Amino acid sequence: MNINPSIKSFLSFLPLISIYTLIILLFASNELVPDETRYIEYATNLTHGYYADSEDPVIWNGPGYPLVISVFVLAKAPYIVLQLLNVVFLTLAVWFLFKSLSLYINTRQSLVFSYLFGLYPPMLRYMVYIYTEPLAILSACGFMYYALKVNPKSSTRTKDIVMSAFFLGLLALTRVEFGYVITCALFIYAIWYVIKRSKKAFHSLMILAGALAFCLPYLYYTYNLTGKAFLWGTQGGAVLYWRATPFENEYGDWISSGVVLGIQKDYPYDTDISALAENHLPFIEKVESSAYSAAQKDQMYRQKAFEYMKMYPVKYLKNTGISALRLFFEYPISYKTQKLTTYFYLLPNIFLVMLLLIAIYLTFLKAPAIPFEVIFIALIMLISVGGMILASGRVRHLLPIVPMFSFYIAYTIVRFTKIEIK
Repeated sequence: MNINPSIKSFLSFLPLISIYTLIILLFASNELVPDETRYIEYATNLTHGYYADSEDPVIWNGPGYPLVISVFVLAKAPYIVLQLLNVVFLTLAVWFLFKSLSLYINTRQSLVFSYLFGLYPPMLRYMVYIYTEPLAILSACGFMYYALKVNPKSSTRTKDIVMSAFFLGLLALTRVEFGYVITCALFIYAIWYVIKRSKKAFHSLMILAGALAFCLPYLYYTYNLTGKAFLWGTQGGAVLYWRATPFENEYGDWISSGVVLGIQKDYPYDTDISALAENHLPFIEKVESSAYSAAQKDQMYRQKAFEYMKMYPVKYLKNTGISALRLFFEYPISYKTQKLTTYFYLLPNIFLVMLLLIAIYLTFLKAPAIPFEVIFIALIMLISVGGMILASGRVRHLLPIVPMFSFYIAYTIVRFTKIEIK
């Protein structure tokens, strides 16, 4: 019996399905953590015909993930169903990565690199939660596959552009920071197209414009709620505020206002946090009072963050360097000592960073030989990493970019290196 090649390649990842399912059954909890509660709350709101409270809209994240799980929430499915949904997301993500690699390198090599990504420890760590990461990873992999397939001579070019734009738009609605990535890349490729009049640049421009168009209903919704144009969420100001903190022993990672106000007791810090109140309580008490809407609070945090940046530029640069370290190694974190669990992120990501540096070096050596569409993925990857460093870098935030790293590392090393034993 002849099996469709796509189905056959998907069946190669059945062992991963078993591993993912076992991890969730063994380690997933029926007790929700704060982020899980928020996603389910937004999904519940969607089942009632709205997303955020119109009186005081608090928008922590985009509607992509809540929209996907809203069907299960409406059906009152147990939490384990939502957790097992991650098996579907991640298996499809690995499959899309395999298909992306297969466009350029042989099947065996593609399979090896895909499995290495599929067993990436930090990703396994977060898959047991009802979190946005698995869907974001799938969206990134779907975007990458269809973007790589876009070719001026391809008979499926229009379909590939549409599908790539859909997945990139879904990524932005799932993790709103990618909305800014799309906008930045759109600006770059618009200039490139005006200068070069390249068909390939035009196709990239169409993907980016299509992805942004996919997000317009959400942006129109946030505009109607808050009166602010191009608003992706109301928590960006707080992230910037903590990112610009000028105080010693604070490294730019986000800290809940509830911890500062003393109303949140289940915080993850294991050192004396009394300095938090001394450093931030007067300002945060003022901002978090009921006198201001969520949008106004967001603006107040932003203004204070910019004040700190201007007054303490050296400390901001220090926070930026630390943010880059934290993005890959989950350390250092304010008011938290290094633990054995730090090595869970440190060890795999040391290899990831080393391989990335090799890939970057090969890119400079072989730049003319790298296809336009691969450079397109690399640029999205680069802008994303830069944006995450400027925000509050954590390994969790990096996860949707890791499959792009995996593709780029595999492509450059396989295509441009050769190992010989003499």
